[in-house]
Amino acid sequence: MRFVADLHIHSHLSRATSKELDLEHLHRFAQLKGVGVLGTGDFTHPRWFAELREKLVPAEPGLFALRPDLARAVDETVPGACRAPVRFLLQVEVSSIYKRGDKVRKVHNLVFAPDFESAARITARLAAIGNVESDGRPILGVDSRDLLEIVLELRRPGRPHLRRRDPAVRQRTLFGRTAENAPCPFLAHLRSELWTDVVAARRRPRARQLLLGL
Repeated sequence: MRFVADLHIHSHLSRATSKELDLEHLHRFAQLKGVGVLGTGDFTHPRWFAELREKLVPAEPGLFALRPDLARAVDETVPGACRAPVRFLLQVEVSSIYKRGDKVRKVHNLVFAPDFESAARITARLAAIGNVESDGRPILGVDSRDLLEIVLELRRPGRPHLRRRDPAVRQRTLFGRTAENAPCPFLAHLRSELWTDVVAARRRPRARQLLLGL
């Protein structure tokens, strides 16, 4: 099955974002743009997490949908030709700033969780490292390798582990590499057994990004 997904989203609680970045508007504009799966963004922020729990209901394993009463009201504002199911995946971007090898590393890590319980465990662990309440995208002094280890430690047996090789994603990301052949030099310090658990990596001129999934 092929679908369009946008897994790097922020809420209205992140800096420099629209105040209309709520679930209702995301649900509406996903349909207008033809996007079938959206990241929720910012699940580590307590206010946004509470809003997610209030407005989302379970759909397929690891995915959520807007509550039916809210979805019906939003769908009335969407042209009939654009109406389609929209799913949400619990997601947060963690900005990691740390020193390794005598260099300051700045990496944006996208972390995904299959359910609210897993997301809450991740948030609790990260809250012990730094402030997760001041911004929807927490800025933490945590090594990307250590963040990956945290996510893997909290993985619940039997839960889906994100490893989708979607052709639409592959055009912009690099999959299935080993640590020895890491496509980005800044990933070389990941141990090989950890590198196999990175869903994707993307490097742009001003940003480096890892996607980590439970």
